[in-house]
Amino acid sequence: MQEAAEAARAAAASANIRRVPDIPALKTLNTDVTKLAFLPDDTGFDWKDIDSTTTARLDPNEHVVVRDAEKPLTRGAWYRRLKGDEPSVRDAFKAKGDGSADDSAALQDAIYWMEYYPPRSRALTWERGIYNISQLVIPNEILGISFNGRSYWDTTIRCQDGGSEPAIRNSSQEFKLFNLSLISGQPNKANWANRKDGLHSDKGMGQTMDVDVTISRCRFSGFYQGVYHKGRGLAAHTNHFTSCHIGIGLDWPDLGDYSPSDTSGHDAYDDAMAFRGIAVSDTRFHSLNYAAVANVGPNADKIVGLKINDIVLDIGRRIFYGHLGKHGSITNSTSTVSATEILELTGGRDFNVSGITGGGNAKGGVRTPQNLIKLTTGRFTGGRFSNMVLSNCHEHAIRDTSACLEGVAFSDITFHDVGFASPDSSRAFSFGSQNSDIEVINAKLLGSDTLQGVIGSNYGSNRIRAVNLSKEGSNTPWTAGSPVILVGKRQSYSPKPIAVVNVASVKAPALDWLYIDDDLIEVYGRLTATAAAAGNCEIDMPVPVPSMFTQPQDASGSLIAATAGLNIAGSVAANGTMLRLRWLAQKTNNNSFSFTARYRVM
Repeated sequence: MQEAAEAARAAAASANIRRVPDIPALKTLNTDVTKLAFLPDDTGFDWKDIDSTTTARLDPNEHVVVRDAEKPLTRGAWYRRLKGDEPSVRDAFKAKGDGSADDSAALQDAIYWMEYYPPRSRALTWERGIYNISQLVIPNEILGISFNGRSYWDTTIRCQDGGSEPAIRNSSQEFKLFNLSLISGQPNKANWANRKDGLHSDKGMGQTMDVDVTISRCRFSGFYQGVYHKGRGLAAHTNHFTSCHIGIGLDWPDLGDYSPSDTSGHDAYDDAMAFRGIAVSDTRFHSLNYAAVANVGPNADKIVGLKINDIVLDIGRRIFYGHLGKHGSITNSTSTVSATEILELTGGRDFNVSGITGGGNAKGGVRTPQNLIKLTTGRFTGGRFSNMVLSNCHEHAIRDTSACLEGVAFSDITFHDVGFASPDSSRAFSFGSQNSDIEVINAKLLGSDTLQGVIGSNYGSNRIRAVNLSKEGSNTPWTAGSPVILVGKRQSYSPKPIAVVNVASVKAPALDWLYIDDDLIEVYGRLTATAAAAGNCEIDMPVPVPSMFTQPQDASGSLIAATAGLNIAGSVAANGTMLRLRWLAQKTNNNSFSFTARYRVM
């Protein structure tokens, strides 16, 4: 046995292999002779005669690249040996994960180590435990690193540091986070005040903006923003955010500060190519102070193809706040027990918002908002809100104070117990934009409170078309404010007819009217008139919706008076801004006419 051990030592010596007690001893080895060395824990180091200036810059604490005591980095350095395809942060890098020790140095060592794995094959395994950190930094040069935990219930990264620095600062592309919790050890309100984020991804000035972060089956708790993402490319699926000010915050920079992502000579940052690839799905947000997802940066309107679906927000504020950008989609999501609106949107183009369900916790409940959806600030063009069930709010259910809604449709929306705090001034739809083109289809109002109107428009410059409205439980008028094209719904008005030819008196206390189509109106009802003498009679009847007729055939209709032994029939034609009614009176009797007419709004 003794001879075998001596032979092994001799072989090691001849192969220039040394065992050293620590890193300082490693630095003193004669690297002209020794090319491989081991620490007492069997961690191996290889000497490489290559210029190591760049790699050492990534590793100022010598976790992976260890400098020689005498030779400059241009002549070489010691490199820690790789430790398996998916090394364990506990077994390979001695992170304790016991909830007590500070594992920052060991974990940062593990991150730097990934530089020496092939890109997109850089995976670190996190065993069950609580890993305390102050901060972890993922530099731009380490492309495609992945943190793989066991599950977010039993693998936790806990940031113990206060202040404003994020728990994880990522400057790399294609960072991936799986099956982990990232939580704060500080009070959440202190982090909100300090604007301390959980995962902060920003490659920085002078870099391309392809960030491409993937987060799946993870939990974020107690930060200002659980995830802050500056750039293109975020896929966040099946996650859980709790006690954050904002769950996921999106940002897009001043494009002049960044480099193109290709060398084709094309502008890589036009609207079609830049802020894109953002997808958030199947995620629970709990106790959010401001919003589950927010897109509110100075270039928020440049986002393209935003996709948010299957979100559950409980006891929080807003599923989404900010700009939808172009081709944005928010679908199949639920908000319950919300103290503020479900959505607060600042603009969008060619968007789709559908399948939204939720509202306050009860009629008059402590977590019941003023409005359920707010459209503010910017322009909305070519979008649709559809298939929603919205309940329990103090005032307007959908409140529009935007600049303009251009070609925006609202369809298949049910409201229940909305506007109950001030029903006389509340509406299911309240449109306060100007020069808007809006369509409302298949909307239903439920509840016992009689509101000011199902649809209300604050400005006559709006064109609002409504089809198939219904209500149950109240006498809420269909419309309020400026005129609405209410197709197929009877409305009433009280005109003051004018005697023109051979009429002693005429009265029409109330007439009914409705839109047959967008610009075709039918007026009907009864009027009484007395001829001054036998002969031709004419009156002018004001119309419910103003129109400037250019020729008599712009309107048509009839009037009939049926009296025992005396039948009278007349005609209706257009005349200026009124309807001209004509008949032949045989006597001076007072006759009651049944009147019907149709005209187009010119």
